[in-house]
Amino acid sequence: MSRAPARRFPGGDQNSRIPPLTFAKHLIDNPCVLNLKIGGRKSGPLRSDLWLAKELDRIWQGYFADVPRVNEVIIRFMGNWKTRLGVIKLSECQRHTLIGVNGLLRLPAVPPVIIEVTIAHELVHYAHGFGSPLPRKYRYPHRGGIVERELRRRGLGDKLADYSRWLEDHWFAFYESICLDGQRLGLAV
Repeated sequence: MSRAPARRFPGGDQNSRIPPLTFAKHLIDNPCVLNLKIGGRKSGPLRSDLWLAKELDRIWQGYFADVPRVNEVIIRFMGNWKTRLGVIKLSECQRHTLIGVNGLLRLPAVPPVIIEVTIAHELVHYAHGFGSPLPRKYRYPHRGGIVERELRRRGLGDKLADYSRWLEDHWFAFYESICLDGQRLGLAV
């Protein structure tokens, strides 16, 4: 007697039999429980979306306390991009902002300062009215180094320097070291 295939739920993990809300609760109850094998060796616990949300709150309170949170801001790890560390998008109804962080940054080999500055970079866009319902302060999001200037103004200059140095010295080699034959490594939660 064969059993019917188990029902899969979109929004849970890639092969989830757990409904999305239950899966989200599981992540909240069990943060950083994910592990990954790279090259036959265990890399240690991965950072979770819950951890990322806590970092967003910490950075917002510490460096962006003057910026009102005028809609729901959701942050999560997304694709494993080679040339992009973060993205910010505003929903059509303007009730939600999504901050997407490169999925490779969940790996413990990535220094925490990289994630911190990536989140802060996206919050600068939010504060300037890009990806948020706030009024636009500038015509273009990066023109004239306004993001870097704002990060320095908010006390993140040293971290920005460490971030820039690590990316220049390590990012592309790091990216290539975890790609398998040119294929992107799947890091599904």
